[in-house]
Amino acid sequence: MMTVVLTCADARVDPAHFLGLEPGDAVVLRNLGGRVDAAVERELSLLWGMVTLARGGDGPPVHLAIVQHTNCGLERLSKPEVRSALGGMTGLPSDELCDLALYDQREALAADVERLRASPVVPNETVVSCHVLDVTTGRVATVSEPGRLG
Repeated sequence: MMTVVLTCADARVDPAHFLGLEPGDAVVLRNLGGRVDAAVERELSLLWGMVTLARGGDGPPVHLAIVQHTNCGLERLSKPEVRSALGGMTGLPSDELCDLALYDQREALAADVERLRASPVVPNETVVSCHVLDVTTGRVATVSEPGRLG
C-alpha cells in the first residue's frame, strides 16, 4: 500500500513528528488547511499512475490520510470582515476565500472525501481516513476510519 498524507502547510504541523514517519514511509502533500483541491486530485492521480507504470500495471492501493488541525488560520476566513480584508490585500475573490474557510473541521473533512469520490481522476480504490491534530497536545483524533472511495 502507498501511504499519502495530506496536511496543512502550518509550521506547527509536521507529519514526520506527529505520525512518527521515517524517510520513505509516506508521500506528504501540504497546502493551506490540508484541504482537497484540484492540485491534490492531480497529485493523487499522478502518484498512483506513476507507481502503477513502474510496477508493470499492478498499482498498489493508495491510503490517503487527511490531517487537519486545531487553531488553523483558515478558521479566520469564516469571518466576512477577514475575507474582505484579505481579498483586498491579495486580489483573491471573496467566494474563493469563502470556499477555503474552515467553519467546522468534521464538515470540511466530509466535503473533501465527497470531492475525492466525485473526482474523475482519483482512483476509486483509494482508501481515505480523516484526522484532526490538536496542536496544543500533539494528539491526533480519528474522525473517520479508513474507507474505500468506490
